[in-house]
Amino acid sequence: MKRIYSNQPFRLYILTGIDLTAASELKIIYKSPNKTSGEWVATIDPTDKTRMVCDCSALIQIGKWLIYAKAIFPQGMIPGSLASFTTIGEGTI
Repeated sequence: MKRIYSNQPFRLYILTGIDLTAASELKIIYKSPNKTSGEWVATIDPTDKTRMVCDCSALIQIGKWLIYAKAIFPQGMIPGSLASFTTIGEGTI
């Protein structure tokens, strides 16, 4: 994964392994480094119907973010596996 710097917008891709075309709602659920939770609205990647894509706003908090994909289908919700990424401050290696 490339580095994600704080205060810089980025695009997040999540490969789900399932066809998402019948989903009525796609979200990426997150927990930030300061333990607040939220969600980003995702869409189906036009080049791969099993992949979610989300243009995320600049993240101010530096540290480890926990995320998982959530897809709502007519039959119910399918949550994804937990994953993480870390934001670093500009000039940090």
